[in-house]
Amino acid sequence: MTTLSNSLHKNGSSRVSVADLMQTNIWTISDHQSLQEALELMVTKRISCLPVYNASARLVGMITLSDITKICLKQQQSHFLIKSGMAYVLEQAPASLEAPVKQAMRTRVNSLDINASLSEASQVMIQQRIRRLLILERGQLKGILSLNDILQAWPKVECLV
Repeated sequence: MTTLSNSLHKNGSSRVSVADLMQTNIWTISDHQSLQEALELMVTKRISCLPVYNASARLVGMITLSDITKICLKQQQSHFLIKSGMAYVLEQAPASLEAPVKQAMRTRVNSLDINASLSEASQVMIQQRIRRLLILERGQLKGILSLNDILQAWPKVECLV
């Protein structure tokens, strides 16, 4: 990541922050939209999670591809195929995917401040056994940091510290 190297050298510091690695192109979904809509958005945008907002534009949770997969498997209605890490809808959505996102979303969402270090983020991910963190600045969503983001950057980060 050239931008990672440049930002660290500009700051004159070898400290890597979550802001250096987080994804800032964030797709979100409303809590009243269907799980089918969430799945379609994830497939189309090639992402695995969506922050969830309510009608008051307040962050209220997160829905992941794993959450949707579990719902389908629980009801023995797995009508989509996981291929190369992404889901592909095979037929008409089963009734379970017609439910609103708010019925399946995680309301306990792990987050960190935008100024947190990569070390702090890694510790939270390990302790909480999670794959992604929402990154906030003054309570507003600014990015998502995933385990994949950390692993992709690791060779360059390791050279800088």
